[in-house]
Amino acid sequence: KLAYHASRQYNLKKELLAKAIGITQNNSISVIDGSTGTGKDSMLLLSFGAKVRCIERNPIVYLLLKDAYHKAILGRDKKFISEKLSLEFNSCHLIDLEKYGDGTVFYFDPMFKKMRNKSKSKKEMEIFKYLVGSDSDFESVLNWAMNMKFRRVVLKRSIHDDFYLKPTASYKGKSIRYDMYSLG
Repeated sequence: KLAYHASRQYNLKKELLAKAIGITQNNSISVIDGSTGTGKDSMLLLSFGAKVRCIERNPIVYLLLKDAYHKAILGRDKKFISEKLSLEFNSCHLIDLEKYGDGTVFYFDPMFKKMRNKSKSKKEMEIFKYLVGSDSDFESVLNWAMNMKFRRVVLKRSIHDDFYLKPTASYKGKSIRYDMYSLG
């Protein structure tokens, strides 16, 4: 995935995720991905230049991510990935935050609710939802994040979901949005 993203010429001023996180051409940002899942967003953040700490609490998903991580560091991007990306099996609200400064951004992508009257998700996501289940505790995780010393908290949601809290800004695409809460 990283090779794919590296080959693209992203305009960070137009990328919704980059804008929500606060990534620009001239800054270096540390991001904690509190629900890594498939790892796609983490790879995108990495390709934008962020240092990413991936946290996954589902043991099966974690092992799949760990396998992908080890395969990636065997490839040509070994040094880049090993310096810029870390992977940890844990619940995000139990992690040691001392390793990161106050400038860290917390990114959270809980499983979306099932949409009514819509076409089915891609097969990959259907299997993933079956494996992981719902993130019924996303509100408690978000509340925890809002009380930490993060610079920003970014919540990925379906465009149709209600706002949990009023965001500082919301970056909307066709099917998803990133709600950004500026904390410092």
